Amino acid sequence: RMIIFISRLINLEDAELRHQFFEELDNLKGENNMAELTWIEEHFRDEAISKVRAESIAIGEARGEARGEKRGRSKALKAAIEFMRSNGMSNEQINMFRNSMKS
Repeated sequence: RMIIFISRLINLEDAELRHQFFEELDNLKGENNMAELTWIEEHFRDEAISKVRAESIAIGEARGEARGEKRGRSKALKAAIEFMRSNGMSNEQINMFRNSMKS
């Protein structure tokens, strides 16, 4: 995007200048293996980390919420079945209730 932006600002009509520009661009690509980041690379890295962190937190919260709901339903079902047993309901009635809860 930056290269496109620059190309709109600077018109390189001369073929030799374009050739030099692309040689320099190729040289810059080789600098990607350098350990030191430029201030703009640091900015985009930090921005990406922030976005990934926020998305990860949202995904984690959604998964935790879903697990909590599942555990809650499981505990409620067990409590209901214990209540039914303590009130003398048959296994057949309890199984019918269990099956109706799966739908």
